[in-house]
Amino acid sequence: MIQPTLPAGFRDTSPDACWHKKYIIETLEKQFVLCGFLPLETPAFEKLTTLLGKYGNEGEQLIFNIVNSGHLPEQRQTNKTPIKTTKGLRYDLTVPLSRYIAQHKNTITFPFKRYQIQPVWRAERPQKGRYREFYQCDIDVVGSASLFYEASLLVLVYKALNALGINDFTILLNHRQMLSSITDYIGMPGQENVVCQTLDKLDKIGIPAVIDILTTKGLNTSGELRLRELLVNQANYQAEHAYLAKKLSNPSGQHALGDISNIVDYIAMLYPAALSAIKLTPTLARGMSYYTGAIFEVKASESIGSIVGGRRYDGLTTMFGLKDVAGVGLSFGLARIYDIMQSNDLFPSQLPTTQILVVPM
Repeated sequence: MIQPTLPAGFRDTSPDACWHKKYIIETLEKQFVLCGFLPLETPAFEKLTTLLGKYGNEGEQLIFNIVNSGHLPEQRQTNKTPIKTTKGLRYDLTVPLSRYIAQHKNTITFPFKRYQIQPVWRAERPQKGRYREFYQCDIDVVGSASLFYEASLLVLVYKALNALGINDFTILLNHRQMLSSITDYIGMPGQENVVCQTLDKLDKIGIPAVIDILTTKGLNTSGELRLRELLVNQANYQAEHAYLAKKLSNPSGQHALGDISNIVDYIAMLYPAALSAIKLTPTLARGMSYYTGAIFEVKASESIGSIVGGRRYDGLTTMFGLKDVAGVGLSFGLARIYDIMQSNDLFPSQLPTTQILVVPM
């Protein structure tokens, strides 16, 4: 007898849960369409040459490799012939988008605004709010370097979450050049990847553990004191911006703070109410190696991790032979949004069901 179980990190979706997920997606889609975004879908797996080199070392270890396509020849099933892996399940929706842009560059009108709602797969350790298969919901603007689009995306996020009934959340805002500036400031020049990957774990492992890891990588006592200074939260966005402007006076830090100021100014013009959710967070890293500018993350009041994450990734299509194409986008974590709405009873009470009365005569 076969035991009816699921692989770790995967889950079924019950009929009620399907309706709830559909409600979330339809609510978000309505906001996307109102803002001029077009739908797009890409295949479940891509060539490894497309996926590798985009997510950093830790991210690439989480890609599900596809060992074969269809049935293996008999001699290969006996392991006499090495099996070569050439494909992998998609890790996110941004890299497939970049591949699509490069492949269809002659038929796309820029800036290209698309939304995409499909599952992705990551071979990571399952835990609460984290699954190996989950839906991502992306919105991206490709073909413009204007910081106006960072602001418009954050405003869209604010409105979309409010439309779902989620009102208690914080939009964390940082910049890749800020992380470069911090790396120099704490005396670890040239080790940006190490610093970013370590700071990305700050919420999970805490300040002492982060200090310990960086110390093994070359952080000295003076650098530790400087890093601890940067980790002190200021009262509000304005205070944090002024504090960092004094500490990070090198060109990369000033460039980052200038971009962030412009983004916030655009938000103030587009939708001032969204400013109340903005928090400047200099240690926000998000770990992706292809980020080039602003970095965003949205956290709800519940300790469930981020529910939205985003970044600017200018130049990603260069890997596919298409140069000088700017891009910026956000990804909604539908599974975590679902869990928050479920725990706070935010779904409509009446599900769309069919009721039939059968009367025997």
